[in-house]
Amino acid sequence: MSPFAGVRSRAAKCAPPCPKPCEVKCQHSQCGRLCGAPCVPCKEPCVRRCRHSCCRRICSAECARAPCEQPCRKLQPCGHPCRGLCGEPCPRACRICDPEHFPTNPFMLGDPYDDDDRLVQLQDCPHIVDVRNLDSHMKSEEEEVQIKKCLVCRTPIINTYRYKNVVNKLLKNDINPIKEKVYGTIKQRRKKKVEMLETAKKLVATYITTGKSNNEFNNACFIIFNIIKSYQKKDGVSLLQLEMHDVYLNTLDIIGNYYMKYKMAKGPFEALDWTGDPARGARAPRHQKTV
Repeated sequence: MSPFAGVRSRAAKCAPPCPKPCEVKCQHSQCGRLCGAPCVPCKEPCVRRCRHSCCRRICSAECARAPCEQPCRKLQPCGHPCRGLCGEPCPRACRICDPEHFPTNPFMLGDPYDDDDRLVQLQDCPHIVDVRNLDSHMKSEEEEVQIKKCLVCRTPIINTYRYKNVVNKLLKNDINPIKEKVYGTIKQRRKKKVEMLETAKKLVATYITTGKSNNEFNNACFIIFNIIKSYQKKDGVSLLQLEMHDVYLNTLDIIGNYYMKYKMAKGPFEALDWTGDPARGARAPRHQKTV
């Protein structure tokens, strides 16, 4: 098998960013970037407020208003008191009017919540969880950097207003720095693309247009060259992905250099016969023995 047979598939698939749309959003807008790209912080005024306090900072900053612990004073459409907290979306749950669909406690083998339990309606999934367990879960320390998930369905909790500070802090201090390191800045990616295109052009000019390489090497060079050329107009290519392709470029350059040295070293000896006289021009058969 050719040593270059897998170049196309490996080069096209190395370290791509997540192609799915980013799930991070706020009350003003949703992040329009890919999941693997760093999120753009929202600069709009924070809208979190209740009758007890309000925040006057920008949306992406640490909120000046702590989550309110007071019971919600609103009434549900059925006329019964809301089971939620002040300033938070009202949970769609009434134990009196709809006991069959009243949320159950995942930590208590599915038993219904007590009458004095305050509930949080998650905005990332349809589940309703009591505030004590959910607050404890969101504030717990994790060994891995990851978004906390719903205790029932494991959906990432990103857009639930009560935990805005927890999510913003994680995005700013942990997740975005990792994304920036892998994805790179616009300036870094543009510079890398230009450098790689020049290297690819030099590779083609040195080994292909001069006829100093074989067909398999030529095909590998053209594959890498076309991939790098296509990246010049694409924005969704991570810096890590570009660096991996740069490794392929350097590897091909090293192989091409050794191949040229091999041909130069081999050339003079191909004209020698078994006596070592270049004038005779023919080698002795392998079965012939010298006397």
